Amino acid sequence: MTRIIVDSNVYISALVFGGVPQAVFDAIEAQDTLELCISHPIMEEVAEVLARKFGWTETELEGFLPLLWRRCVVVTPTAAVRICDDPDDNRNALAKPRS
Repeated sequence: MTRIIVDSNVYISALVFGGVPQAVFDAIEAQDTLELCISHPIMEEVAEVLARKFGWTETELEGFLPLLWRRCVVVTPTAAVRICDDPDDNRNALAKPRS
């Protein structure tokens, strides 16, 4: 099984604009050998940006995002990285499924 982790901007772009980001998720879902993983910090960032920048209401967030997250394996990062100039983009490199 190949694990795929995408940044919050890919989720947001897919949800708001569709296009290539949505095609990424369609391709992942079409493959039995791919597993979409997500961490709580990415989940929180997606919700925050959708509300702040795109005006999603709490009702919309609560009605849609849990359906999306059920398609993902929630992982807990185990190692910090610092490879980007933007500290918000430095996510933990290794992740394992939450028990």
